[in-house]
Amino acid sequence: MLQKTSINDAPPTAYQLSNMGEQYYNELKINFDFTNYEDIYTNPPNELKTVTEEYYKNKIDETTIHHLTAEEDMLYGASSVRGFLEIGCRDGFLDTDPIFSGIRE
Repeated sequence: MLQKTSINDAPPTAYQLSNMGEQYYNELKINFDFTNYEDIYTNPPNELKTVTEEYYKNKIDETTIHHLTAEEDMLYGASSVRGFLEIGCRDGFLDTDPIFSGIRE
């Protein structure tokens, strides 16, 4: 089995994915009754996140995505804002800088 490894703790957002995939965008249009792309920003972010995660969980094998995260990583900190997805397994955290706890909290 071919394994791919990537180091980047900024997960995709529902907004990015809607620009990249016509099938996914059409799914959002059905769920949220969009009339144009800008309507995506008028929907509750948590509902958008839930629909997106369910859509992609049915399309991929989540067990092939593993996250090992540096607590202080700025991308990890930024991923708590609107639209970022939680797909895959979080395998743990590394404390790479005992003086700095990161910006996530």
